[in-house]
Amino acid sequence: MPAIWGVNWVCTWVVLGLAQHIRDLGAGLKQDWALLIGFGLAITGCCGALAYVAAGGIEVTFTLMAGLAFLAAGHILLLILMVRQRDSFHERLANVTRASADLRAEVRSKMEVALSRIQQVQTETRSRTDSMIGGISDLKTSYSALRQSLNDQVANPPILTRKAEVSKTEVSKPSARKMPQLEESVAARSGETTALAERINFALEPVVDMRTRHTAHYRLHMSLPLGKVEVSGEALLEQVSRSGLRPQLDSVAVNEVLLLLQRLRQRDGDLCIIMPIGAQTLADPQTVKRIAEATHAAGSAGQGLVLELRHAMLPLLTPPGLEGLAQLSRQGQSFALADAAPGALDLAAMKTLHVKMVGIEASELMQAQNQPSLTRFAQEARLHGISTVIIGVEDPQLVSRLTQVTPLACGPCFAAPRRVKRAHGETQDKHQKLVQAA
Repeated sequence: MPAIWGVNWVCTWVVLGLAQHIRDLGAGLKQDWALLIGFGLAITGCCGALAYVAAGGIEVTFTLMAGLAFLAAGHILLLILMVRQRDSFHERLANVTRASADLRAEVRSKMEVALSRIQQVQTETRSRTDSMIGGISDLKTSYSALRQSLNDQVANPPILTRKAEVSKTEVSKPSARKMPQLEESVAARSGETTALAERINFALEPVVDMRTRHTAHYRLHMSLPLGKVEVSGEALLEQVSRSGLRPQLDSVAVNEVLLLLQRLRQRDGDLCIIMPIGAQTLADPQTVKRIAEATHAAGSAGQGLVLELRHAMLPLLTPPGLEGLAQLSRQGQSFALADAAPGALDLAAMKTLHVKMVGIEASELMQAQNQPSLTRFAQEARLHGISTVIIGVEDPQLVSRLTQVTPLACGPCFAAPRRVKRAHGETQDKHQKLVQAA
């Protein structure tokens, strides 16, 4: 009896193992659990019959027939299970195939839409290009016609009648009646220059040496009160240049700076004041001559005057402006460049031009990838005797990175421009002489 129970226990574990294996094969098919259970019972009955016979049972024939019946039933159930699993597999495969076909169709439709849009954009771009080329061709044709017309007018001047000749003679000779108007115009211009010299305000922005935290130089700022608004910086310089008074403004500023330098350089003999100068000033021979004479007359204080030009202004100088720049350079006048582009700067040429300082905007240093190139540029400039100044520092986080490029910097992060008290009584005669010379 114990042997029979042992054989049944072994057969049961074999059946459970087979059922587990079949369940793994048919995972996901919940409707086949009944077939799996029936197959398990058939195998159990078959194994039980074999165990009964092996244990020496009495009804051997009946037991063998029952075992064969259980075996046949299990085989049939297994075949049904395999057929259903195959059908389910083919169904899933068909679903995947249909989904793939739908996906390909959707992708194909989207690709066709994208290609149609690309073709539409190419067509619009081609039409715009054709219209632009046509406009350029029309412009060239119009320019050629205009040039031909001017050549014809120069080659065949119109014949003046007697009346026209008389009118031309009258225009060419200034009348006594128009002379007072010219004098009034000059007087008005002189009065405007005098008012500008009296109303202009000057402020000094310190250029800090990061190594000592002391002021090494100053940058000059100018402002002009207009009602309740005070115009300063580039806006002021642009308006003055448009009005044609930039040479007079620069002359006034030079005299004011020289007076400041006479006091400041008594404490620091190497201190300089950087002052902006305009292209109109360099193109005016009289103003250039007055600046050179005033700087020479100031003696050692004149050596601290540094005239600042914008880097972009250099290639735009007219021949008179280049001549004025060369004249001041020949006399030893020091210059500075603002908004410099280090990659487009010839340091050897700048040294010949007596460029003493090069200003780089702090925004260039804010980009981390620019710092190595700026450091190399500052080192090369130092070898040519040119100092690099970082201008417009507003972010305190940049202070730690400044010394890696150059020790000189200025901006609101250090100190704002401080207005200076003008010595009007001391400079009134000089301003009057400038006005009369203009």
